[in-house]
Amino acid sequence: MQKPQPISIDVLNNLDLHLAVDLITLLQAISQALEQHYAGALVSEQHRDWESRQSSLWPDDDPPF
Repeated sequence: MQKPQPISIDVLNNLDLHLAVDLITLLQAISQALEQHYAGALVSEQHRDWESRQSSLWPDDDPPF
């Protein structure tokens, strides 16, 4: 099985060091935002699935107290 080749963009070879740091910081922030968004979506979906599987102990309109 072949390993995927790393992506090389020639324009980035001459990038100023400070701009490169800013670009990496931006990419990390985007990555973290995407991870948090999709993690939240997964948690929400799992919570809905869990609630839909829970059976009611008594009717909501007639609680036991």
